[in-house]
Amino acid sequence: MSSTSGISLSGLVSGMDTETVVTKLMSAEQTKLDKLYQQKQILEWKKDAYREINTKLLAVRTAVSDMKLDATYNSKTVASSDEDTLTATAKSDAVTGIYTVKVQQAATRVSYSSTAALGSSGDSTTIATQFNLDEDAAIKFTLKGKDGEIAFDFAAGDATMDDIVDGINDQDTGITAYYDSGVDRLFLTSSEYGEDAEISVKVDSLDGTGSFLKDTLKLAFDYGTTGTAHTITSTNAIATTAPASTALLSTLYASTETVPSAVTFSLQGTGTTAYSFSFNPTTTTIDGLVTGINAQTATTGITAAYNSTLGCFALTCNGPIAVRADEEEFLGSKLNLTMDENTGTKAIIDYNDATGLEFDSNSFTLNNINFKIDPNAVAGTAVTLTVTNDTETAITKIKAFVEAYNAAVTAIDTKLKETRVYEDHEVKYMPLTDAQKEEMTEDQIEAWETKAKQGLMKNEDILRTTLSNLRSIASTVLADKVADANVESKDELVDYVDSTTGKTVSNCKYRSLAAIGITTGEYSSNSTENSKLYISDETALKAALESDADSVKLLFTLEQTDITATTTVTYDDNTYTRYLSYDIGIAAKLYTGLTDAMSEITTKAGSDTSYYDSSTIGTDITRYETRISDLIDRMEDLEDRYYDQFTNMETVLAKLSAQSTYLQNAFGTTSSS
Repeated sequence: MSSTSGISLSGLVSGMDTETVVTKLMSAEQTKLDKLYQQKQILEWKKDAYREINTKLLAVRTAVSDMKLDATYNSKTVASSDEDTLTATAKSDAVTGIYTVKVQQAATRVSYSSTAALGSSGDSTTIATQFNLDEDAAIKFTLKGKDGEIAFDFAAGDATMDDIVDGINDQDTGITAYYDSGVDRLFLTSSEYGEDAEISVKVDSLDGTGSFLKDTLKLAFDYGTTGTAHTITSTNAIATTAPASTALLSTLYASTETVPSAVTFSLQGTGTTAYSFSFNPTTTTIDGLVTGINAQTATTGITAAYNSTLGCFALTCNGPIAVRADEEEFLGSKLNLTMDENTGTKAIIDYNDATGLEFDSNSFTLNNINFKIDPNAVAGTAVTLTVTNDTETAITKIKAFVEAYNAAVTAIDTKLKETRVYEDHEVKYMPLTDAQKEEMTEDQIEAWETKAKQGLMKNEDILRTTLSNLRSIASTVLADKVADANVESKDELVDYVDSTTGKTVSNCKYRSLAAIGITTGEYSSNSTENSKLYISDETALKAALESDADSVKLLFTLEQTDITATTTVTYDDNTYTRYLSYDIGIAAKLYTGLTDAMSEITTKAGSDTSYYDSSTIGTDITRYETRISDLIDRMEDLEDRYYDQFTNMETVLAKLSAQSTYLQNAFGTTSSS
């Protein structure tokens, strides 16, 4: 401590070492303060010890939680005779056995790539410079994918190949585009497999008479072949109810849509030029549309027809049919016409005796088995799948449980059996004071504090109770808690008497951990490992899981509900009645027991995640902090008083010294006279 009333100096008159004297006078109070700090530190250490135990208990509970899951015991593994063709995984409720699968067809994507190098120039500044087109050449095309469509309309001098690729990829239509400048080709691929996959063309035009996609980018879309009859038909009915041929075109628009003043589109068939059509939808009927298109058959080579029964529109030509423009998207959106529609194929398999099973993807689930066909699978390949119980998953999780359980009980047992070191009937290693730490090295401090912490948790009630409960549950032998007549389901009983035969029926083949090869070690009074579990017979454990995994599951998870006993719960002013249930299985009991123990420890010592520590120890620590603060205030006041007293003494001595000097001088002068 130091004076708070200013600078303290040793006695200038008295010659006393005032600071040393004050320090000695304060030593009794400093001892009291040191003891308070030591008691607070002991509580801090005990709090930390409890929280460390809780961390280990949490690890056990996490492992126990896995032991409560059906998947732990019923996991399946699937072996494929030809993994290059077909792989599979199985759900926990899949039936073990051998299954024959013939892959008749893998689901496919839709993909197009340039059939040859595009012949790009060295200048890819624009589409015009790359393909030697006129800067003003008009390019129009519309692509449709699973999730939508995208329309392009630009002059060759205003866009690049990267613009086209980015435009397709940014629209999330279900189509992915990629241009490889190394091989000078464009690649289009659907994002999906099966019939949901789609890459279709609605419009394709280069300057009104050519095909940009088919001719310039050399994508092998099929618009028809010269000299061969070719028809494009509405992909689905043009209205929910097929309209009569006398219906106006405007009736094809929903009430929320704006009917355009004119619909304009351009068609090209066998002719060398395209013909541009324009119709007023409010005055033109479907028959009028057919008549108008057929009036130009001599020019386009295209004939139109409408089937009022099916509600489908069709265009026919003895050669290709190309839509060069569709300004209001009338052909594509209202008549549902597509120049070239391309979808993927479904996956088709034979499964045992069931043939021709179809799936929209190469990944699908059948009979609780998850199949995955390789996209490159050879059609007609037969594969054998063998589904077996996956005992390794259960064994791995049981080992994890045993490891976590042993770590926790060993830590608790060690804490309970540690003893404090005494010398002359007093604790030898108490928490160090600040003054003591100043005289020691870091290693010495660490060694001392390790010994000082030893024995702080000896015979702590919460730990003793927790350890006892864990031991008891681990050595449980399954027994019914609810009478046969009161249980919700006979499947919840360990044993029950069959009402028809009068014979005892057993649901649980394994009733203790020992029955599946998990035992405790030999007892030794001085050992901290008496509570540990050992997988003493892994072969027995594996055999139990292979032969009757459900019984092993019951050993850990069994619960019973008593339908004759109820409790009521009130929530949000509503009262609910529920049946009483009981934990019977070892994992079920452990989970509840661990939760209760962790809650009790948290009440005692708090947790690291709590913003405010209101635990018992936390409250005690706060009290010590208050006592320490109060004592420091009193010590500062006392120290100030001591310094004030010595200052006053020095003042008095100084006055006496001055008077003495005056008298000596006065008497000396008188004698001289």
